[in-house]
Amino acid sequence: VFGAFGGGTSAKTAAASSGIEYCEARELTENEKLSYEKETLGLYLSAHPMDRYAKEVKRFCSFNIAQAHERSDKSEVTLCGVVAALSDRPTRDGRGRMIIFTLEDPYGSIECLVFQRVYDQVVAKLSEDAAVMVSGVIMADDAGEEATVKLRVTQVTAMNDIIGKNTRMVHLELPEVTTAHDIKELSVICGQYPGDVPVCLHIIRSEYEALLRLSSKWRVSPCDEFLDRAETVLGRESVHLE
Repeated sequence: VFGAFGGGTSAKTAAASSGIEYCEARELTENEKLSYEKETLGLYLSAHPMDRYAKEVKRFCSFNIAQAHERSDKSEVTLCGVVAALSDRPTRDGRGRMIIFTLEDPYGSIECLVFQRVYDQVVAKLSEDAAVMVSGVIMADDAGEEATVKLRVTQVTAMNDIIGKNTRMVHLELPEVTTAHDIKELSVICGQYPGDVPVCLHIIRSEYEALLRLSSKWRVSPCDEFLDRAETVLGRESVHLE
């Protein structure tokens, strides 16, 4: 710590003088950091995975999960959140399968039930920590000592699919200090996530501002993994979707 202010010896210098060699570690992506927070603490601390989808949530959902608990029995709702506590099991009669999972957003959570009729339609879209939009019917039961609210799922859509269908352009703002390594890393990332959405580079400096629309060769699929890696290189506030 003191080495940062010019006093003492830095860890890197100390390691070099002692003959210890450290490998260059890759910086964790935002989703990786959040995943480790949840694994270690049991909750998301610095942010929530759904923060990235605020625009889509506002557009497609009329209320959050906490508000869904106030809806009456048999109300139809559409909610967005992250999948947790996923359990795929046989039905009671043994003739099919069902899924039980918890849907979480920054405001609350709700238990979701996928019955045999829609199982085949949604099973491939559900996985632990997946960001999804879920439509279904409220199952409210206040007959016992404690009222319970669950959601009978009728449809599941991956947030990646929603973004892909509704994004016209990916905007990448290059920071003041952008190295040749950063540019190379961005080209690698774009090449690993090919798609149909064009990319525009924003070069903003004190003396000038330039917008450079990349050729069709660099069109991408703005999936969660692409956004996460691009933000790791440029910073979270430097990646925008139009």
